[in-house]
Amino acid sequence: MGASRRFVDSLGFSWQALEISLDARAARAQATTGHWLYFLSRGTTRRLLSYPRDWAAMSWSDLEDLCSHAEVVGTDAGSRPVRAFSETLGTAGR
Repeated sequence: MGASRRFVDSLGFSWQALEISLDARAARAQATTGHWLYFLSRGTTRRLLSYPRDWAAMSWSDLEDLCSHAEVVGTDAGSRPVRAFSETLGTAGR
């Protein structure tokens, strides 16, 4: 496991950004780069494969931008904050 960082997004949701790295042998076996940046919040998990090396030193708004580009890999459909956050992301930029 690599670096970890907490931040709060512009909607007030608390997130933990966590870098996960496989050892080189495991990465080759799975045909992957072996590095992911996960974003964890209550009721949702996102994963980003391509991210800047200096992500741990980025501002909260820059981390939020990375998080918005990450793939959703898990949600708790019964959680109102997750639905509200997903709906907000779905309408962003329209």
